[in-house]
Amino acid sequence: MPAVPRAVNWADSPTEIPAVRRIDHIIIRVDDALYDEFYALFADTLRLPTPWPPTEHPTMRSGGLFAGNVDFEILHIPDGPYRDQAHLYGIAFEAWGDDASVLDSRGIDYLPAPYLRSEPGKPPAMLWMNYFFGPFLGSTAWLKALFALKKLIPDPLWMRNAAQRGASPRAVEFMFNDVYRQGMVFMVKYNPAWRNINAERRISAAQMAARQGGALGLRRVKEVVVGSTQLTASSSRWRALLRPAPEKTALCWQVGDGPAIRVIAADSDGLHHMVWEVDSLAQARAALEELGMLGVVMQDEITIHPDTVFGLDIRLVGL
Repeated sequence: MPAVPRAVNWADSPTEIPAVRRIDHIIIRVDDALYDEFYALFADTLRLPTPWPPTEHPTMRSGGLFAGNVDFEILHIPDGPYRDQAHLYGIAFEAWGDDASVLDSRGIDYLPAPYLRSEPGKPPAMLWMNYFFGPFLGSTAWLKALFALKKLIPDPLWMRNAAQRGASPRAVEFMFNDVYRQGMVFMVKYNPAWRNINAERRISAAQMAARQGGALGLRRVKEVVVGSTQLTASSSRWRALLRPAPEKTALCWQVGDGPAIRVIAADSDGLHHMVWEVDSLAQARAALEELGMLGVVMQDEITIHPDTVFGLDIRLVGL
């Protein structure tokens, strides 16, 4: 199984600096009662690498899976609206540069939220910075209110309060369950002294190659598909964020060396489905049949039966 491709050079548009480098991770929310079973399905049955094990934090439970060119964060936030099924919830993009000025220049509103680590006798150290975007996956009354409030508060005061809220379970639950109830899109900038993303990806890619793509021969996540009830407005937001990423077809952008983003018309706003690319569609079909997980079979695409993956819509295509 070949190594994960190197990052795409976007120098074809020398006059414009990209805002994002690639999708850093995809968030899948799972209720705590289903968490262990869900994680074991992907880590043990489908044999995907695990960049970080399920870990309890004061505000959440988080575990990582690697899918060839992107991480999945399997996330539990208490009191969420998702009880009986998993929810394809969010996209975190890796920032291209060191600040958010590129977002300002594109007219993209955001809520900055630093994550700090405090140690006795040392000043707080920022491990990463999140920039939460507006209604990329639909809107809520709380989302509108919070972005309106942000315009009234000086940046230093907002940043100080945001750092404190990041350690508050109630504040985290409010953000995930009320403000971004349908899903979230954000950009993250890691402190390289704390986390070397490229080195971690190389390790995960080597593990994936050693497993020959796991039970399905998974090569990569080809696309993350976004459903929108307002296609014109939604496509304008995505185009502003992702340019100069090449638009492979109408409303489908290849973002660096990670999954492409495709936007489609849908009855509800949110992440709609994923398209996984496998080494052999025939072999993946045989594996799914053996596991009792085979869904719909078409000439060039098969699906994993949603009942076997907690309601997720996952579609497989060959090379």
